[in-house]
Amino acid sequence: MEFKEHAIKKLSNVKLVLGNGFDLHCGLETSYKNYFDSIPEKVESIFNWYKNFKDKAYSYFSKVGNTDDFWVDLGSYNEINVWDIYFVLNTIDEEKAITNKNWKDIEEMMYASLNDDKNTKFTKWSEVIYILSDNSVTYFNHPAAVCIAAYLKKRGFKSFLSKTAFYEMLMEELRIFEKQFGFFIKKQIILRERNPREINETYLDNVDNTISLLCNKNLLASIDSFNFSPMLIKKYEPIYSNINGTCGGPIFGVDSNLCLANDDRYIFTKTSRRLVQDMYIHTSENNRPFENVVVYGHSLGVNDYSYFFPLLDKIYISDPTREGKIVFAFSIFDKNKKNEIIKNLRMCITALFEEYAKYKGYTQTGRLLDSVTTQKRVLMLEIPNIKD
Repeated sequence: MEFKEHAIKKLSNVKLVLGNGFDLHCGLETSYKNYFDSIPEKVESIFNWYKNFKDKAYSYFSKVGNTDDFWVDLGSYNEINVWDIYFVLNTIDEEKAITNKNWKDIEEMMYASLNDDKNTKFTKWSEVIYILSDNSVTYFNHPAAVCIAAYLKKRGFKSFLSKTAFYEMLMEELRIFEKQFGFFIKKQIILRERNPREINETYLDNVDNTISLLCNKNLLASIDSFNFSPMLIKKYEPIYSNINGTCGGPIFGVDSNLCLANDDRYIFTKTSRRLVQDMYIHTSENNRPFENVVVYGHSLGVNDYSYFFPLLDKIYISDPTREGKIVFAFSIFDKNKKNEIIKNLRMCITALFEEYAKYKGYTQTGRLLDSVTTQKRVLMLEIPNIKD
């Protein structure tokens, strides 16, 4: 009998899949919260505007009284993106301007905002469309939806001839938001490049050390990264690939199970976004065959199932005669939350395999995970924190 860590290090032809947790683990400050912390004035202005405007927003549509002062707290509303407003309004509470959210929340909020399912606390774009098209509100409307509709009306989007036009406008706004986020990532890199000692001796050393903990680098077939930073491309070229673009062209999107391709909302799916993505980076060696997968720092959120399902297909995870493994690695970034971190990862793995089993047409979706864990083909691996 050997330790699990030793067995994982012997895995051959490994595809390494890295999420934003990898960059955070190695010392880059590139999280969703880091981004909003970098624009405190904008966040504060949106927060203050919402607090003061939400009770007056109904009168804005009924044109009762002077409405010019409704926009004082928001400052230059033309410089604020509708997605800035959406993300802040759906993250704030009444005590703080923004709470500490996970990286995956941006895309989770996007999915919820576009989904017709009513069982969610997030604001729906369909409600915003209705308010704008009817040019009136009731007290049954969500305050955030009313405020967003008022903001769009103030910017000149008074009405839309169709849902298609609305969602195309929303996509243009999303591209602007992505560019702003990409510029934020680029600034983190520039700051580090001004200090070569820091980048060489800290971040890149952390990268090498972490990858060495995850697999045997000599048996590494390829690296797929969901991060936008291009810092590893030169170091691990040509086996390295950015799945969702780099800081020069990042994309946010939702899973394609949201709707059919003829739906106006389909343009927000990652499938559609990648089809029309401007950036094209291809390396033949990144497509080398692999037998095993190691995942680290990824939330395993539903919006990336379209990536993980083909990955599981390629290692024949549902075929009991095969031996390819998938390892879900993690670190305990807060010792007080160790049990919670492990539980959340276990639940995310279970959800992924249950949805994959549905995708494969199995009637008893829980049996697949039962089978592959018994065969030791799905493993969890804890690696130490850099600071430990």
